[in-house]
Order: sequence, then C-alpha cells, then structure tokens
Amino acid sequence: MSTIVLVGNPNVGKSAVFGALTGTYAEISNFPGTTVEVFEGRLGDHWVIDTPGVYGLSGLNDEERVAGSVLPGADLVVNVVDSVNLARDLFLTLQLLGMGLRPVLFLNMSDELWARGMEIDAPGLSALLGLPVIQGAAVRGQGIKELTEGITSALEAGGSGSRPLGLAMRGQAPQGLTQAPSMAPDDYRALRTEADRIADRVLKGRGRSRPMAWWLGRASLNPWTGLPILAAVLWSVYYVLGDLVAQRLVDFTEKTVMEGLLVPLLAAGLYPLTGNDGLFHALLAGRYGLATMAVSYIFGLLLPLVAAFNLIMGLLEDSGYLPRVAVLSDRLLTWVGLNGRAVIPLILGLGCVTMATMTTRILGNRRERFIANFLLALTVPCSAQLGVMAAMLGPLGGEYVLAWGAGLMAVFLASGRMLERLLPGRPTPLLADLPPLRLPKTGNILSKAYRRSRWFLIEAGPLMALASLGVALADYLGWLARLEQNLGPFFEGWLRLPAGAAPAFLVGMLRRDFGAAGLYGLPLDPGQKLVAVFTMTLFVPCLASTMMVVKERGRVEGVFLWAAAMVTAVALGGMAARLVHWAGL
Repeated sequence: MSTIVLVGNPNVGKSAVFGALTGTYAEISNFPGTTVEVFEGRLGDHWVIDTPGVYGLSGLNDEERVAGSVLPGADLVVNVVDSVNLARDLFLTLQLLGMGLRPVLFLNMSDELWARGMEIDAPGLSALLGLPVIQGAAVRGQGIKELTEGITSALEAGGSGSRPLGLAMRGQAPQGLTQAPSMAPDDYRALRTEADRIADRVLKGRGRSRPMAWWLGRASLNPWTGLPILAAVLWSVYYVLGDLVAQRLVDFTEKTVMEGLLVPLLAAGLYPLTGNDGLFHALLAGRYGLATMAVSYIFGLLLPLVAAFNLIMGLLEDSGYLPRVAVLSDRLLTWVGLNGRAVIPLILGLGCVTMATMTTRILGNRRERFIANFLLALTVPCSAQLGVMAAMLGPLGGEYVLAWGAGLMAVFLASGRMLERLLPGRPTPLLADLPPLRLPKTGNILSKAYRRSRWFLIEAGPLMALASLGVALADYLGWLARLEQNLGPFFEGWLRLPAGAAPAFLVGMLRRDFGAAGLYGLPLDPGQKLVAVFTMTLFVPCLASTMMVVKERGRVEGVFLWAAAMVTAVALGGMAARLVHWAGL
C-alpha cells in the first residue's frame, strides 16, 4: 500500500483537497511527542496523510518538525499551492526539490486567480520545475479528477523518489522528531529570489479591480474598523455557543433526551445486574455512575458543544477571518506571555473550557500552552456557570457585577504577567498568513466538523468514563460525605460562608454549573454572594476539563494546574471576603 503525503502552506486548502480525495472518513491522531494533529484517509489502496500547514522545513516549530519527519516516508508528495500567492508558496516547493523529492504540484484556488483576470502558465511552470502541475479549485471539485490521475501516473513512474523511513503515522518511524538544519540567510534569500523569478515568468494577465472581499479584509485589520468587527464576531460566536447551544440545545439534549429518556432506559436495562443498591449499582447506575452521569455528560452536554464549536471554527478558518482575530489581539496577549492566536481558546472557554483546552494546541510552544491552560482553568467561567452566576448577582445591582468582572480581569492580568516573568522563554512571534476573505463551502465545513467531533468522542469518551467510575467509587465508600463535613468549618472561618457551601464547591469539581447552582439556594447576604461567585469562578476546572488537561499536558502538569487553581481560588476568595467586609458590601 502506497503512502501519499499532502504538504503546503497554511490556508492553501489542503483540508479541502484531502476531503475531496478521501471522502468524509478520516482518522485523526497526534504525532508522537506533540499535540499536532495529522489526518489520515484512504484513496483506493493508498493512504493519504494531511500534514499541518508549514512555511518551511527548517524545524522552527512542531508543525515543521512533524512535516519534516513524515515527508521522507512518503511514496508520493502532493504539494498544494495557493494560486493567488504563487511566489510565496513556491518557496516551499523549492525546499521540497532541495530534499530530493519530486512532488505533484496542485495549483489550488485557481478560480480566485481567474476571477482577478489572471492565470498561471501551467505547462511553463511544469517545464521550469520538472514536475507535473495540475490546476483546480478543491472546494468546487475542479481538478480533483486530474489530480487523482496525476497521482496514479506519478506512483506508476516511481513516486517521489525517496523513502528511507517507514511512514511515521503507521508507527514505523522513531518516536522523536527529525529536525532539518536551519537555513542560512544567504540561502533563504536565494531561494526566495528564485521563487519570485519563477512566479513572474508564469503569471499572466494584468488583474482586475479589487473585489469587495479584499476591502473587507483590509477593514478587518484596521484597528478603527477591525475592533468593532471583531467585537461583533466574538459576540456572535459567544451567542451561538453560550446561549443557543450551551443553554437551549444542551438543555434539550441533556435533560429531555438523556436524563428524560435514555438514562432511565439504561438504568432499567442494568437493573437485573445492579439492583437498587450495592457497588455495581453505584458504579453503573448511581448518581455518578457510568450509565448515568458519564453518558449524559458526554453525549448530552459535551458533544453538542464540541460539534457546534467545530462548525464555527471551520467557518472562521475557511472564510479566512481567523488569522485577523489573532493579529488584532496580539499586543494585549503578548503582555501576558501569549500571542494573538491564544484569543481563540480564551474566548471559546466562555462556551466550554473543555473544548477550549483542546484548542490550546494551536499555540506555538509548551510555555504558551501552559499559560493558556492555567488562565482557562483559573479565570474563564463556562457559559453554563455564567448563567447561574448572572442570576445570583444580577438582582443585586450593577456594582456587584462590575466588582466581579473587575476582579476576574485583575486576576487574569496579574496571573498571566506573573507567569510571563517567571517562566523561561518568550512569546513566539505571531506569524499569521492573511488569506483573502472568501465564502466558505458548506461541505468542507461539515466534513471537518464531523472528523474532529468523531475524534473528540474517541479521545475524551474513555477519560470521562474512567473519571466517572472513580467519583462513583469515592461516593460509595463515603469519602465525599466525610470531605464535606471536614470542610465546613474552613468555609465558615476563611471564606466567611455558611458550612452548607462546602458541598457546592465539591460538586463544582465535577461540573462547574452544578456547583454554582448549589450556591443559588443558600441563604447568603449580598457580600457573601459576591465572595461565593468570585471564588467559585476561580475554583478548579470541572472534571472533563481536568481530564482533558491531563490528556493534553500530561499527569504532572494536569495535577499542578488543578492544585494551583484550587489554592489560588481559596486564597483570593478569603482576601475578597475581607475586602467585601471592609467595603461594607
């Protein structure tokens, strides 16, 4: 079975080419030792691998190192190029040629180039490079038949010419990442000059007036117009995820479908095995059981959120707007040790911190992912939690809501700045390709959302099931009840809350919104409500988020983030209680 590897710059439509070649089915896996996703699919009897988008092969980041490790194991390389940015993308093509590879060149997005009154002399480019060159537009299905035929011909002729390693994703390569030597400045300039020269020779036509999408793209980068556009987009994203999905859709899927129909059916089916009491009942059908809490949580709560998130991310990616969000927010986030790309997980955390944790893998290095995960765990409340807290603080007046928001922002900035100063290293520069804004294709968005949501179920489902069994066992053995009794005096003394608040915080470890709801019915005065809401917001992330952090960052880092969030929340909560008392709230 032959292996075909797709390689290209970010935002050149590789995923559209991958989907057109392989259909909707794909396997997603993290490359060994990284959080970089690599997609695998089938084209007849061939494996097709979609590598992450890269600008070069000098090993400057995990994406480049992954591509550099996978490419030598390919029977054939397909280099996907954005026709509108030919000179830029040919830089990577020339690097592939320098590695001794003879890729098939697919000039994608040709329809956008033709719409501008320009075209590429494909036969001339083929003659200059000595490579098969095919033009098309993957999202429209143009050129895919010709690309498939070109792949078949190239494989019959001997493929790309070099495969000293087995395919990395099939488990035949070493677990480490290979790193190509950094390119000398003179070599970089020579390669860039050659790419520009070739592009000048094969590009034909004068071009037409700028389309409306070009002007809209410019407006989205100007701070005077871009920030209002960004605010509108982010509000729309939060409205869809935080209101329509996290509140209304999840209320239906979790309460009506899961708790009202499916969970009772599962419990009834398990009754002959578990009965109404005992260890098996607690583990499988109790209040924290596998068939009750885990199933309802995964399919009723998390899956609708993750699916909606993947649809929105696909829309922002394919429209070309996502890089512009990063550019506009880069300066502020650099101050807290991140760069503009971190705005995506931070905003999505307002919908669900679990799925936001997954997106921290888009950040440039381990240091930035640690900072982002810590800020998500500590300062970002999920939408379900926000709803309950708004109901508690809203009737008290705007000054209480303002005090809560200002406190969270102060903790966010102070924590991020402290980590920026203490952790070795610096934020990676924001290198964002700015593709033209375009109308995304529904089929491509649905295909990517399906693949990513399916991967989430495969990866997160077993973790949630394992966590559910652990909590159910602790509840059956009475550990949770004893913990509630022991924590009561502490809550009264340090946080100045009634002892009945302890169970709410313990339940908040499982689900933040359940913990917030537990506070709602307590007899609290306005000052106590402010302290309780502030502390609960900073409290440890929910069980699903914690398990996702453990999966993404490892057990040591996951436990550290969990413990650090708890200690920080309790310490700041006690300080807030004394400040509230001093202020007379």
